[in-house]
Amino acid sequence: MSSPAAQHPLRHAVSAADWHAALLQIDPAPPLLQAWQWGDFKARHGWQPRRMLWDGNARAAAGAQLLQRSARTFGLNAVIQYVPHGPLLDWRNTALAQTVLADLRTAGKQANAIFIKIDPALEVTTPGADASTTAAADLLARSGWRLSASQIQFRNTVMLDLQQPLEKLLAAFKPKTRYNIRLAQRHGVQVQPATAQQLPALYELYKQTAQRDGFPIRPQAYYLDLWSSFAQAGLAQPMIAEYGAQPIAGAVVFAYAQQAVYMHGMSASTHRDKMPNYLLQWHALQWAHARGCTSYDMWGAPDNSDPADPMAGVWRFKSGFNGRVVHTPGAWDLVLRPAAYTLYEFALPRLLQFLRRTNSGAAPG
Repeated sequence: MSSPAAQHPLRHAVSAADWHAALLQIDPAPPLLQAWQWGDFKARHGWQPRRMLWDGNARAAAGAQLLQRSARTFGLNAVIQYVPHGPLLDWRNTALAQTVLADLRTAGKQANAIFIKIDPALEVTTPGADASTTAAADLLARSGWRLSASQIQFRNTVMLDLQQPLEKLLAAFKPKTRYNIRLAQRHGVQVQPATAQQLPALYELYKQTAQRDGFPIRPQAYYLDLWSSFAQAGLAQPMIAEYGAQPIAGAVVFAYAQQAVYMHGMSASTHRDKMPNYLLQWHALQWAHARGCTSYDMWGAPDNSDPADPMAGVWRFKSGFNGRVVHTPGAWDLVLRPAAYTLYEFALPRLLQFLRRTNSGAAPG
Protein backbone atom coordinates (compact mmCIF):
# COMPACT_ATOMS: atom_id res chain seq x y z
CA MET A 1 0.00 0.00 0.00
CA SER A 2 1.37 3.40 -0.94
CA SER A 3 2.01 6.01 1.74
CA PRO A 4 -0.16 9.16 2.04
CA ALA A 5 2.76 11.22 0.75
CA ALA A 6 3.01 9.02 -2.33
CA GLN A 7 -0.72 9.45 -2.94
CA HIS A 8 -0.38 13.23 -2.74
CA PRO A 9 3.09 14.21 -3.98
CA LEU A 10 4.32 17.74 -3.29
CA ARG A 11 5.34 20.05 -6.10
CA HIS A 12 5.88 23.78 -6.43
CA ALA A 13 3.93 25.97 -8.84
CA VAL A 14 6.04 27.12 -11.76
CA SER A 15 4.04 30.20 -12.76
CA ALA A 16 1.16 32.44 -11.77
CA ALA A 17 -1.07 30.67 -14.31
CA ASP A 18 -0.13 27.25 -12.94
CA TRP A 19 -0.85 28.39 -9.38
CA HIS A 20 -4.15 30.05 -10.20
CA ALA A 21 -5.44 27.08 -12.18
CA ALA A 22 -4.48 24.73 -9.35
CA LEU A 23 -6.21 26.85 -6.70
CA LEU A 24 -9.43 26.87 -8.72
CA GLN A 25 -9.33 23.07 -8.78
CA ILE A 26 -9.18 23.08 -4.99
CA ASP A 27 -11.65 25.90 -4.28
CA PRO A 28 -13.75 27.93 -6.76
CA ALA A 29 -13.32 30.98 -4.51
CA PRO A 30 -9.77 30.83 -3.14
CA PRO A 31 -8.77 33.55 -0.65
CA LEU A 32 -7.10 36.72 -1.85
CA LEU A 33 -4.13 36.16 0.46
CA GLN A 34 -3.34 32.93 -1.38
CA ALA A 35 -3.15 34.70 -4.76
CA TRP A 36 0.21 34.58 -6.56
CA GLN A 37 0.12 38.38 -6.75
CA TRP A 38 -0.16 38.58 -2.97
CA GLY A 39 3.02 36.54 -2.61
CA ASP A 40 4.80 38.76 -5.14
CA PHE A 41 3.69 41.86 -3.23
CA LYS A 42 4.89 40.45 0.10
CA ALA A 43 8.20 39.52 -1.55
CA ARG A 44 8.79 43.23 -2.14
CA HIS A 45 8.35 43.81 1.60
CA GLY A 46 10.64 41.29 3.19
CA TRP A 47 8.87 37.95 2.77
CA GLN A 48 9.85 34.96 0.63
CA PRO A 49 6.88 33.11 -0.92
CA ARG A 50 6.74 29.40 -1.72
CA ARG A 51 3.74 28.05 -3.62
CA MET A 52 3.27 24.44 -2.52
CA LEU A 53 0.83 22.11 -4.29
CA TRP A 54 -0.22 18.55 -3.58
CA ASP A 55 -1.69 16.60 -6.47
CA GLY A 56 -4.16 13.75 -6.41
CA ASN A 57 -6.16 11.99 -9.13
CA ALA A 58 -4.50 14.05 -11.88
CA ARG A 59 -5.49 17.40 -10.34
CA ALA A 60 -4.46 19.69 -7.50
CA ALA A 61 -5.84 18.50 -4.16
CA ALA A 62 -4.25 21.02 -1.77
CA GLY A 63 -2.30 24.25 -1.89
CA ALA A 64 -0.40 26.51 0.50
CA GLN A 65 1.32 29.80 -0.25
CA LEU A 66 3.94 29.76 2.48
CA LEU A 67 5.51 33.12 3.38
CA GLN A 68 8.83 33.21 5.19
CA ARG A 69 10.55 36.12 6.90
CA SER A 70 13.85 36.39 8.73
CA ALA A 71 14.72 38.96 11.36
CA ARG A 72 17.17 39.31 14.21
CA THR A 73 15.18 39.97 17.37
CA PHE A 74 16.05 39.51 21.06
CA GLY A 75 19.49 38.28 19.99
CA LEU A 76 17.95 35.45 17.94
CA ASN A 77 18.02 34.80 14.25
CA ALA A 78 14.25 34.49 13.95
CA VAL A 79 12.71 32.72 10.97
CA ILE A 80 8.92 32.82 10.90
CA GLN A 81 6.70 31.02 8.41
CA TYR A 82 3.09 31.88 7.73
CA VAL A 83 0.31 30.53 5.48
CA PRO A 84 -2.30 33.33 5.35
CA HIS A 85 -5.86 32.03 4.96
CA GLY A 86 -4.55 28.57 4.19
CA PRO A 87 -3.66 25.86 3.52
CA LEU A 88 -6.48 25.05 1.12
CA LEU A 89 -7.73 21.47 1.17
CA ASP A 90 -10.60 19.21 2.19
CA TRP A 91 -9.74 18.62 5.85
CA ARG A 92 -12.06 15.61 5.93
CA ASN A 93 -9.52 13.82 3.73
CA THR A 94 -7.30 12.71 6.60
CA ALA A 95 -4.53 11.24 4.45
CA LEU A 96 -4.24 14.43 2.43
CA ALA A 97 -4.33 16.68 5.50
CA GLN A 98 -1.65 14.60 7.23
CA THR A 99 0.59 14.87 4.17
CA VAL A 100 0.16 18.65 3.96
CA LEU A 101 0.91 19.15 7.66
CA ALA A 102 3.92 16.83 7.49
CA ASP A 103 5.36 18.69 4.49
CA LEU A 104 4.80 22.05 6.18
CA ARG A 105 6.63 20.73 9.25
CA THR A 106 9.50 19.61 7.03
CA ALA A 107 9.67 23.03 5.36
CA GLY A 108 9.80 24.69 8.77
CA LYS A 109 12.55 22.42 10.05
CA GLN A 110 14.62 22.90 6.92
CA ALA A 111 14.43 26.68 7.42
CA ASN A 112 15.12 26.36 11.18
CA ALA A 113 11.92 28.33 11.76
CA ILE A 114 10.78 29.17 15.27
CA PHE A 115 7.21 28.36 14.35
CA ILE A 116 4.79 28.03 11.44
CA LYS A 117 1.48 29.87 11.59
CA ILE A 118 -1.57 28.93 9.55
CA ASP A 119 -5.13 30.26 9.56
CA PRO A 120 -7.31 27.99 7.40
CA ALA A 121 -10.27 29.69 5.73
CA LEU A 122 -12.85 27.53 7.50
CA GLU A 123 -16.20 28.42 9.04
CA VAL A 124 -17.43 27.28 12.43
CA THR A 125 -21.06 28.35 12.20
CA THR A 126 -22.57 26.64 9.17
CA PRO A 127 -23.67 22.97 9.23
CA GLY A 128 -21.92 22.07 6.00
CA ALA A 129 -18.64 23.58 7.12
CA ASP A 130 -18.66 22.24 10.67
CA ALA A 131 -17.43 18.79 9.65
CA SER A 132 -14.36 20.23 7.93
CA THR A 133 -13.68 22.60 10.83
CA THR A 134 -13.96 19.84 13.42
CA ALA A 135 -11.75 17.53 11.37
CA ALA A 136 -9.15 20.27 10.97
CA ALA A 137 -9.10 21.16 14.67
CA ASP A 138 -8.85 17.53 15.74
CA LEU A 139 -6.04 16.73 13.33
CA LEU A 140 -4.10 19.90 14.13
CA ALA A 141 -4.26 19.19 17.85
CA ARG A 142 -3.16 15.58 17.33
CA SER A 143 -0.30 16.75 15.08
CA GLY A 144 1.18 19.10 17.67
CA TRP A 145 -0.34 22.40 16.55
CA ARG A 146 -1.79 24.81 19.10
CA LEU A 147 -4.41 27.52 18.80
CA SER A 148 -2.36 30.71 18.60
CA ALA A 149 -2.55 33.55 21.09
CA SER A 150 -1.31 35.80 18.28
CA GLN A 151 -3.98 36.20 15.63
CA ILE A 152 -2.84 38.09 12.53
CA GLN A 153 -5.97 38.16 10.40
CA PHE A 154 -9.43 38.88 11.74
CA ARG A 155 -11.03 35.71 13.10
CA ASN A 156 -14.49 36.88 12.08
CA THR A 157 -15.88 38.77 9.12
CA VAL A 158 -19.10 39.79 7.39
CA MET A 159 -20.00 38.29 4.01
CA LEU A 160 -22.53 39.63 1.53
CA ASP A 161 -24.13 37.43 -1.12
CA LEU A 162 -23.69 38.94 -4.58
CA GLN A 163 -25.57 36.13 -6.33
CA GLN A 164 -28.72 38.25 -6.43
CA PRO A 165 -29.92 41.38 -8.23
CA LEU A 166 -28.55 44.64 -6.89
CA GLU A 167 -32.07 45.82 -6.11
CA LYS A 168 -32.61 42.86 -3.80
CA LEU A 169 -29.22 43.41 -2.18
CA LEU A 170 -30.04 47.06 -1.54
CA ALA A 171 -33.47 46.19 -0.13
CA ALA A 172 -31.82 43.87 2.40
CA PHE A 173 -29.74 46.68 3.93
CA LYS A 174 -30.99 48.09 7.21
CA PRO A 175 -33.19 51.18 6.74
CA LYS A 176 -30.61 53.52 8.30
CA THR A 177 -27.95 52.31 5.86
CA ARG A 178 -30.20 52.90 2.84
CA TYR A 179 -31.03 56.33 4.27
CA ASN A 180 -27.35 57.21 4.64
CA ILE A 181 -26.64 56.19 1.03
CA ARG A 182 -29.41 58.49 -0.18
CA LEU A 183 -28.23 61.23 2.20
CA ALA A 184 -24.74 61.19 0.66
CA GLN A 185 -26.30 61.43 -2.79
CA ARG A 186 -28.51 64.36 -1.75
CA HIS A 187 -25.49 66.18 -0.33
CA GLY A 188 -23.81 65.89 -3.73
CA VAL A 189 -21.04 63.46 -2.71
CA GLN A 190 -19.39 62.15 -5.86
CA VAL A 191 -17.72 58.71 -6.00
CA GLN A 192 -15.31 57.80 -8.77
CA PRO A 193 -12.38 55.46 -9.38
CA ALA A 194 -9.19 56.86 -7.91
CA THR A 195 -6.36 57.54 -10.32
CA ALA A 196 -2.76 56.61 -9.60
CA GLN A 197 -2.12 60.28 -8.83
CA GLN A 198 -4.85 60.23 -6.17
CA LEU A 199 -3.47 57.27 -4.21
CA PRO A 200 -1.33 59.50 -1.94
CA ALA A 201 -4.52 61.39 -1.06
CA LEU A 202 -6.15 58.08 -0.11
CA TYR A 203 -3.21 57.33 2.15
CA GLU A 204 -3.53 60.72 3.87
CA LEU A 205 -7.20 59.92 4.54
CA TYR A 206 -6.20 56.48 5.83
CA LYS A 207 -3.66 58.07 8.15
CA GLN A 208 -6.35 60.39 9.53
CA THR A 209 -8.63 57.39 10.06
CA ALA A 210 -5.90 55.49 11.90
CA GLN A 211 -5.11 58.42 14.17
CA ARG A 212 -8.79 58.99 14.92
CA ASP A 213 -9.67 55.34 15.55
CA GLY A 214 -6.41 54.26 17.16
CA PHE A 215 -5.15 51.44 14.92
CA PRO A 216 -1.64 50.98 13.50
CA ILE A 217 -0.84 51.46 9.82
CA ARG A 218 2.30 51.01 7.77
CA PRO A 219 4.34 53.54 5.77
CA GLN A 220 2.86 55.11 2.67
CA ALA A 221 5.08 53.14 0.29
CA TYR A 222 3.55 49.86 1.47
CA TYR A 223 -0.02 50.87 0.62
CA LEU A 224 0.81 52.67 -2.61
CA ASP A 225 2.59 49.53 -3.81
CA LEU A 226 -0.32 47.30 -2.75
CA TRP A 227 -3.07 49.47 -4.23
CA SER A 228 -1.31 50.32 -7.47
CA SER A 229 0.07 46.85 -8.25
CA PHE A 230 -3.27 45.13 -7.69
CA ALA A 231 -5.15 47.82 -9.60
CA GLN A 232 -2.76 47.45 -12.54
CA ALA A 233 -3.30 43.67 -12.43
CA GLY A 234 -7.06 44.19 -12.57
CA LEU A 235 -7.49 42.79 -9.07
CA ALA A 236 -8.38 45.96 -7.16
CA GLN A 237 -10.32 49.18 -7.53
CA PRO A 238 -9.37 52.20 -5.43
CA MET A 239 -12.29 54.63 -5.08
CA ILE A 240 -12.47 58.19 -3.83
CA ALA A 241 -15.43 60.25 -2.60
CA GLU A 242 -15.35 64.00 -3.09
CA TYR A 243 -17.45 66.85 -1.79
CA GLY A 244 -16.99 70.13 -3.58
CA ALA A 245 -13.93 68.70 -5.37
CA GLN A 246 -12.37 67.91 -1.97
CA PRO A 247 -11.44 64.27 -1.18
CA ILE A 248 -13.33 63.28 1.97
CA ALA A 249 -13.30 59.46 1.93
CA GLY A 250 -11.99 56.46 0.07
CA ALA A 251 -12.08 52.71 -0.23
CA VAL A 252 -9.97 50.03 -1.87
CA VAL A 253 -11.77 46.87 -2.93
CA PHE A 254 -9.96 43.76 -4.14
CA ALA A 255 -11.31 40.92 -6.23
CA TYR A 256 -9.78 37.49 -6.71
CA ALA A 257 -11.56 34.62 -8.43
CA GLN A 258 -15.19 34.85 -7.26
CA GLN A 259 -14.68 36.86 -4.09
CA ALA A 260 -14.41 40.61 -3.53
CA VAL A 261 -12.70 41.96 -0.42
CA TYR A 262 -13.20 45.38 1.15
CA MET A 263 -9.81 45.64 2.79
CA HIS A 264 -9.20 49.36 3.31
CA GLY A 265 -11.60 52.19 4.02
CA MET A 266 -10.72 55.73 5.03
CA SER A 267 -12.35 59.08 5.71
CA ALA A 268 -11.45 62.63 6.66
CA SER A 269 -12.36 64.00 10.06
CA THR A 270 -14.46 66.65 8.31
CA HIS A 271 -17.70 66.15 6.37
CA ARG A 272 -18.41 62.84 8.04
CA ASP A 273 -22.02 64.02 8.37
CA LYS A 274 -22.26 63.65 4.58
CA MET A 275 -22.03 59.84 5.04
CA PRO A 276 -19.56 59.31 2.15
CA ASN A 277 -18.48 55.84 3.30
CA TYR A 278 -21.98 54.45 2.84
CA LEU A 279 -22.12 55.65 -0.74
CA LEU A 280 -18.58 54.37 -1.34
CA GLN A 281 -19.58 50.95 -0.09
CA TRP A 282 -22.59 50.87 -2.40
CA HIS A 283 -20.38 51.77 -5.37
CA ALA A 284 -17.87 49.09 -4.34
CA LEU A 285 -20.63 46.48 -4.19
CA GLN A 286 -21.83 47.48 -7.64
CA TRP A 287 -18.27 47.19 -8.98
CA ALA A 288 -17.86 43.70 -7.48
CA HIS A 289 -21.26 42.59 -8.76
CA ALA A 290 -20.49 43.83 -12.28
CA ARG A 291 -17.27 41.83 -12.48
CA GLY A 292 -19.07 38.63 -11.51
CA CYS A 293 -18.02 38.19 -7.89
CA THR A 294 -20.37 35.91 -5.97
CA SER A 295 -19.44 37.10 -2.48
CA TYR A 296 -18.17 40.24 -0.79
CA ASP A 297 -15.96 40.05 2.28
CA MET A 298 -16.19 43.14 4.51
CA TRP A 299 -12.89 42.12 6.20
CA GLY A 300 -13.39 41.94 9.89
CA ALA A 301 -15.98 41.70 12.64
CA PRO A 302 -15.59 41.69 16.43
CA ASP A 303 -15.93 38.58 18.56
CA ASN A 304 -19.03 40.06 20.15
CA SER A 305 -21.23 43.16 19.97
CA ASP A 306 -19.85 44.73 23.16
CA PRO A 307 -20.00 48.55 22.77
CA ALA A 308 -16.60 48.72 24.48
CA ASP A 309 -14.98 46.57 21.78
CA PRO A 310 -12.41 48.60 19.79
CA MET A 311 -14.22 47.56 16.61
CA ALA A 312 -17.66 48.66 17.86
CA GLY A 313 -17.84 51.67 15.53
CA VAL A 314 -16.64 49.68 12.53
CA TRP A 315 -19.15 46.98 13.39
CA ARG A 316 -22.05 49.44 13.47
CA PHE A 317 -21.14 50.51 9.95
CA LYS A 318 -20.68 47.00 8.56
CA SER A 319 -23.70 45.49 10.28
CA GLY A 320 -25.94 47.98 8.49
CA PHE A 321 -25.36 46.09 5.24
CA ASN A 322 -27.01 43.07 6.85
CA GLY A 323 -24.46 40.48 5.78
CA ARG A 324 -23.79 37.07 7.25
CA VAL A 325 -21.32 36.99 10.13
CA VAL A 326 -18.70 34.31 9.53
CA HIS A 327 -16.67 32.88 12.41
CA THR A 328 -13.43 30.99 11.78
CA PRO A 329 -11.24 28.87 14.07
CA GLY A 330 -8.42 31.40 13.80
CA ALA A 331 -4.68 30.87 13.59
CA TRP A 332 -2.74 27.81 14.74
CA ASP A 333 0.99 27.57 15.47
CA LEU A 334 3.36 24.65 15.09
CA VAL A 335 6.23 25.31 17.49
CA LEU A 336 9.56 24.04 16.17
CA ARG A 337 11.97 25.82 18.57
CA PRO A 338 10.23 25.81 21.96
CA ALA A 339 12.73 27.95 23.86
CA ALA A 340 12.72 30.66 21.20
CA TYR A 341 8.93 30.47 20.94
CA THR A 342 8.60 30.89 24.71
CA LEU A 343 10.76 34.00 24.52
CA TYR A 344 8.52 35.38 21.81
CA GLU A 345 5.44 34.59 23.88
CA PHE A 346 6.98 36.37 26.85
CA ALA A 347 7.54 39.43 24.66
CA LEU A 348 4.23 39.10 22.82
CA PRO A 349 3.50 42.84 22.35
CA ARG A 350 6.72 43.30 20.42
CA LEU A 351 6.03 40.19 18.33
CA LEU A 352 2.57 41.46 17.49
CA GLN A 353 4.00 44.82 16.48
CA PHE A 354 6.48 43.06 14.18
CA LEU A 355 3.83 40.92 12.55
CA ARG A 356 1.38 43.78 12.15
CA ARG A 357 3.98 45.85 10.35
CA THR A 358 4.50 43.09 7.82
CA ASN A 359 1.07 41.48 7.22
CA SER A 360 -2.04 42.83 5.61
CA GLY A 361 -4.88 41.98 7.90
CA ALA A 362 -3.86 43.48 11.22
CA ALA A 363 -4.97 47.04 10.57
CA PRO A 364 -8.73 47.24 10.18
CA GLY A 365 -9.97 48.70 6.92
